This record gives sequence, C-alpha cells and structure tokens, in this order.
Amino acid sequence: MALAALGEDSSTVERDVMQLRAQRSVTPSSAYSVHELQLPGGTQVREYLTASNRVFAIAWTGPSIPDLQQLLASYFPRYRAAAEATGRSRRPVAVDASDLVIRTGGHARAFFGVAYLPGQMPSGVRAEQIR
Repeated sequence: MALAALGEDSSTVERDVMQLRAQRSVTPSSAYSVHELQLPGGTQVREYLTASNRVFAIAWTGPSIPDLQQLLASYFPRYRAAAEATGRSRRPVAVDASDLVIRTGGHARAFFGVAYLPGQMPSGVRAEQIR
C-alpha cells in the first residue's frame, strides 16, 4: 500500500517520516513549505506542501532512489509505464503531461528526480524552484 504523498494531504508526510525512518526539517514560506526528509542511507527527499497542506511536489537526491511507489502514490503507475518504455531500469525517466511532470536521472550513488502537479502549484511558484 502506498503511504505517500504526491497530491495528498500533510498526514502523508508524517507517515513518510516513519515508514522511511527519516529525520525531518521544515522550511516554511508564505506560499508553501518544504519538508526535507533525510533517509538513513543518505538520500534526501523534499516534499513541497501548499498553504492548505497538500503535497504538490516531491524532489529527491542521493546515493539511492527512494521508494517511489510510496512517494508517488496514485501517480506511480504512470511513472512505471514511462520507465518501462525506456527499456532498461535506472535510465532517466520523463513524464510530461498537463497534470503531472516527472523527471529522474543520475547514476550509481548519485540519483535525482522531481515530480510535481502543475495544476496544484501555488500561484507564483515556478517549476525551477522544485529541486
């Protein structure tokens, strides 16, 4: 069962902290807040929440890929389909749709990615700010 996050409310961040055994720090701003999760293996996951506590974006970087099924939740099947279309695991994946953008990349011990919901981003927030 997916416990997280993209498109869901802030309670999923709490579950991510517990499920991923992460340490969390929060950086608030007027338009959104960023919950940064430090995973035990060194990977960082940042979950971006609107002022109404909905997760509109997720970004990750580190030596391993986090549990994307958990983090992408109901959007994971679309990621998996795009990943399967590349023909090999661990290749960069791109999903460009009006309601969902996912970009992944990297190589052994240096992976990164972002996923966001363009229609749920707070006013004035640009995609380049999600990292």
